[in-house]
Amino acid sequence: MLQDQKRKKKKKSNSKNNNPLQNYARYSNIVIQMLAVIFAGYFIGLKLDQFFQRTDYLLTAIFIVIAVIVSMVTVIRSIRKK
Repeated sequence: MLQDQKRKKKKKSNSKNNNPLQNYARYSNIVIQMLAVIFAGYFIGLKLDQFFQRTDYLLTAIFIVIAVIVSMVTVIRSIRKK
């Protein structure tokens, strides 16, 4: 009786953590989200540089750095949530 309960617990824990398709979808979603945030930072910075007629693209660089930091924080939070 106890062995059956242990087997059921093992099956449940394995099915939650070891589903490769679910893990693939989860990590793919994280990558897409990171790329979207970084692209948004690039686009906002580029448009601001064009609006203020800057030729050194300083705002683009600043917004890309901010976007990378935001995306890394988002990744860390989503990995911890698991």
